[in-house]
Amino acid sequence: MRGRPSRILPLVAGEAPRRLCLRRGRLLSPSSEDVVAPVRGRRRARAKFGAALALAVAVTSVISLPAGHAAFPGANGKIAFVRNGEIYVMNSDGTGQTNLTTIAGPGGDDTPAWSPNGTKIAFTSDIGNQEIYVMNADGSGQTNLTQNAASDRQPTWSPDGTKIAFLSNRSGDFEIWSMNANGSSPTNLTMTPGIQEDPAWAPDNTKIAYRQPVDLFTMNPDGTNQALFPLAIGPSVSQPDWSPDAQKIAFTGDIPAVSTHIYVVNADATGGVTQLTSVGLNSVPAYSPDGTKIAFVSHRDGNAEIYVMNANGTGQANLTQNGVSDTNPDWQPDVTPPTITITAPPDGAVYTLGQVVLADYACADEAGGSGLASCVGDVPDGNAIDTASVGPKTFTVNAADNAGNPASATHNYSVVYNFSGFFPPVDNLPTLNAVKAGSAVPVKFSLSGSQGLDIFATAHPKSQMIACSSTAPVDGIEETVTAGSSSLSYDATLDQYIYVWKTLKSWTGTCRQLVVKLNDGTYHRANFLLR
Repeated sequence: MRGRPSRILPLVAGEAPRRLCLRRGRLLSPSSEDVVAPVRGRRRARAKFGAALALAVAVTSVISLPAGHAAFPGANGKIAFVRNGEIYVMNSDGTGQTNLTTIAGPGGDDTPAWSPNGTKIAFTSDIGNQEIYVMNADGSGQTNLTQNAASDRQPTWSPDGTKIAFLSNRSGDFEIWSMNANGSSPTNLTMTPGIQEDPAWAPDNTKIAYRQPVDLFTMNPDGTNQALFPLAIGPSVSQPDWSPDAQKIAFTGDIPAVSTHIYVVNADATGGVTQLTSVGLNSVPAYSPDGTKIAFVSHRDGNAEIYVMNANGTGQANLTQNGVSDTNPDWQPDVTPPTITITAPPDGAVYTLGQVVLADYACADEAGGSGLASCVGDVPDGNAIDTASVGPKTFTVNAADNAGNPASATHNYSVVYNFSGFFPPVDNLPTLNAVKAGSAVPVKFSLSGSQGLDIFATAHPKSQMIACSSTAPVDGIEETVTAGSSSLSYDATLDQYIYVWKTLKSWTGTCRQLVVKLNDGTYHRANFLLR
């Protein structure tokens, strides 16, 4: 959430740029004779700024009016900003600068504010009057929320994304209002004479910080408990920005014609104020969602550029690096992980031992997100998955976006022997195999090659009594063997396993089912009539 930054504009051809300060809805251009540090002297000084205001308006029709901000917790996503009256986004290192909007009116688009989940951007659009719009993170779905003849600007989201606070003059003065995220139920929160601006909703939903008229105030989200925030630093205060843990407030401090810099203070007003910038004119701080960085506007290069620095003020670097005006940064809280689609193996698939199955999967980041950083499966996409051994298996794909949000997806599949049924003399279901009780039956089958002799599950094969079906076909066992007990062997010439099943004489006159459970988890059955 931001307030209004100072801007450098060439007022006369060949003349050095002058600083334009926005105060209480007025554009001021202090010169050497306009220095008025004490608050009590500002009213007299404003009379001197009228001529500069007229000249500045003649030079430019687009004046950037940033709002306050709050960094909602999350990974660091993209940075939204304003370039020549249009909303842009870029990666956090300044690459990938992309235009999301086109100028819809004479004032263009301004004050982008990311939603807490990083999927939408609220912004101000001047279509003849200023309105609050919202759009998807990729610029699609631009929708007017306010649709009011008044001036509505400087949106800031509630931490749960259900409401938007904003600045409006629909009651006469500019005051802080709130509405539902769909634009319904607008409500005046401040209802205080004079001008309030730069609303910034705290990420912990305890307060809304704002400016009134040159001081920092806070209030409860319902507008109650409006209170002056105790700052004893001298300059006027604007553009408050909450850290993602709501423990600090960064802001712009402005001493007219002397300095405009970024400061930070503890949210409970303890510990004093820390100045973070010292070179050039600096404004519009925007914490990163992880709290380690602050983006801001700096004029140190002769025009407005988006800079970034560590949260303690070190490591200041120019991100935009061009000759146009770049202002009003706001950092996307990227909390949405990539999506993962696994086509092969499908969940619950069953494959035979040694079957060639090629992995087929894809990952994608959400539209307007930070972008896909990685998409790694157990094997590369298009390579064969593991079917070298039998049993239950998993196939996992892990992904991450450039903001560090991880995602993982797993499909379960099974690998089984290539069992094609029992061979003669045993007939497969539903036939009843007639055999003399007490004889040994050679149960033959193939698993497509020798898989060793440890192929049965524990306690298998086994038999159990079943009802003798009067409708099942009956076929006599043509071959029996002599055996004292059951046993298993493998015939490499025929590629056949032979399980000798020793029946008992006591089973005479009954029907039994032989259950062969393999160590791949599969069951195979044959029915017998014992005579």
